[in-house]
Amino acid sequence: MGCRAIFPFLGGDRLRLPGSTPRLSRAVCLGGTSSTRGQRLGDGNDLARAAVGQPDPPHRADAYPMGCPSLPGRGRRSTSAPGPPGGEQAHSEVPALTQILGPSAARRSTGAEGPVVHRIQGRRRMITIGTHRVSTLCFHGVGTPGRVLEPGEERFWISESRFTEMLDLLAGHRQVEITFDDSNESDHRLALPQLQQRGLAATFFVIAGRVDTAGSLSSAQLVELAAAGMSIGSHGMDHVSWRSLTTAADRHREFTEAAVRIEGVTGAKVRRVACPNGQYDRRVLAGLRAHGYERVYTVDGGASWSSAWVRDRYTITCHDTTESLAEYLTAPDGALRTRAARTARGVIKRWR
Repeated sequence: MGCRAIFPFLGGDRLRLPGSTPRLSRAVCLGGTSSTRGQRLGDGNDLARAAVGQPDPPHRADAYPMGCPSLPGRGRRSTSAPGPPGGEQAHSEVPALTQILGPSAARRSTGAEGPVVHRIQGRRRMITIGTHRVSTLCFHGVGTPGRVLEPGEERFWISESRFTEMLDLLAGHRQVEITFDDSNESDHRLALPQLQQRGLAATFFVIAGRVDTAGSLSSAQLVELAAAGMSIGSHGMDHVSWRSLTTAADRHREFTEAAVRIEGVTGAKVRRVACPNGQYDRRVLAGLRAHGYERVYTVDGGASWSSAWVRDRYTITCHDTTESLAEYLTAPDGALRTRAARTARGVIKRWR
């Protein structure tokens, strides 16, 4: 059976389950046939090394035989040496255990604490899978708009009282990220004080071309948001669909010049970006990756893996209530059929 099978093969790196003597093997093939080379599993500590500037350990050329790793007991064992005893070895077991047992069971089996990330390194791509889901909410305007709204934009504005109730609810949820789009003046006047009262943080995606215009954030307000510990991201220059950008100059203006203008105000690097109107395709994503953004936000709904480069968001509208938000947070991914349909739409948007 080749690597195009629906489920990954067993084989490759050796792994010892705590409290047991037998060794399980696990590897993943990314497409291809049995004649292609198996991919190397990360040891679970590669992101931690990257964070402190330590290089990854050298890869063992003989860690896998040519072809897909064989089933346990049917092929040659990995020649890579087992890790040292104790916590480090336990953490190195987490990535493969995560695939076999699931994130929660893997952490219980190894005693690992904190988020665990599993990376599969290929020649052309790297797949990063976090072990917990994050619900990201997208607010727009609060209270009464101070500018002329775009057609249909009024449904994204909520009352101050409704916003206060929602923040009271969110204060008790740990795995929720709060964001604001469109750089409305209410971000500073109404949202910031409410966030600070509850010890909450948020990311504000700024339309660079609207800074210092009526109804939008001023440069001084933008500086105060950053000084208060809020993250500042880019929402482009003119709030136009990035799928409609046809020239390199247009893309440079939206992807690069907008971020540079925001950085000139706050003095901090812009590392996150939100797609205007949630519209994107693979050409847009390629341009954003080339710019070096660390995370891209959409409004596709549902939760996302904590390590995902493209993060989905749930958009708050005037029709949402505290009750509907609480219901969403209980099951952000929805039923299996709903999640499958949303995932399929996301795949299409990323590859169209």
